[in-house]
Amino acid sequence: MLFGVSSAADFDTEPVRKLVYDASATNFVSKDDPPVYMNYQMDLTPIPLPRGEQNMHHPYFGVVLKERMDATGLECVLHYQSQPARPGEDFDFILKHFDLEQRPAEKASAPIVKAVAPTEAQPQPIVPPVPGAGLEPTLGAKGRLLLEEEFDGDTLPKGWNLTSGGLRVADGALHASQTGESGRLGLFNCDLPMQDAAIQIDFKFDGARGINVSVNPSPGELNKKGHLFSVMIAPAMWNITEHNNKADRNSRSEALASAPEQFEQGHWYTLLVEFKGEEVVAQVQGKKPLRAASQEFRVKKPGIEFRVAGKDAGEVLLDHLRVWELK
Repeated sequence: MLFGVSSAADFDTEPVRKLVYDASATNFVSKDDPPVYMNYQMDLTPIPLPRGEQNMHHPYFGVVLKERMDATGLECVLHYQSQPARPGEDFDFILKHFDLEQRPAEKASAPIVKAVAPTEAQPQPIVPPVPGAGLEPTLGAKGRLLLEEEFDGDTLPKGWNLTSGGLRVADGALHASQTGESGRLGLFNCDLPMQDAAIQIDFKFDGARGINVSVNPSPGELNKKGHLFSVMIAPAMWNITEHNNKADRNSRSEALASAPEQFEQGHWYTLLVEFKGEEVVAQVQGKKPLRAASQEFRVKKPGIEFRVAGKDAGEVLLDHLRVWELK
């Protein structure tokens, strides 16, 4: 039985009482504790519970823990059957507290591309898929081609800027990674003024565990600090997230569209992100498209921003970038 007891009477003995105390998180709340998110499938029914009820995982334990954490000034979110979470709230909580929403960083005056030491082993050839096979915009027609990058050289193309992480051009692709030492996400961008557009790019996870393709509002377009929206892709899911206003402490990011999907390591995929007016559509061949809308999306954008998550030298490879005006 629990705590090694053989009968209910054993819970009144001092050794078992000490074990119970040591096993109760509510007795050890301190200011350096991490935030907590709790979502119980049961409802908050009156206590004490009748015998035979499921007492072990009752939401009242969450109530007590939340009271202790609130009193200490710690963030604690509690949901149960009659007070459910909104769709995507748990995902937003993870993004926020695992720093998957990049905090503003000071940009170096001359970003340095992370160097990679040469090795004796010959690199395996990179064979991306046929660019954009079967993908066409649904919000409008492709207009003027604004940008095309094949990453065939050995240096970053003009207009690309590195803020943090590793970024290199090699073997006909752009290799991006997170900086393992500091834990900061890989963050880089491409300058390209646009408003209604379609962005198409091939990507492959090579050890990394996440990539965001984002746009920001151009200066003066919105009374907002931070990103506009991102298409976030991880090996087991993807979504379209509208980002919070970093100047407003009460503002929260929201996943407007989300779905479980498999994006395998070592496999090339083509992503098409289109935005026109208030609408955004994300397509990957063989996956059900994601669709979202917000009034703020209709503004002008200064370029494309990318974020990469994944330590231990994990990379995301990018190739065949094309951007069109969307008519």
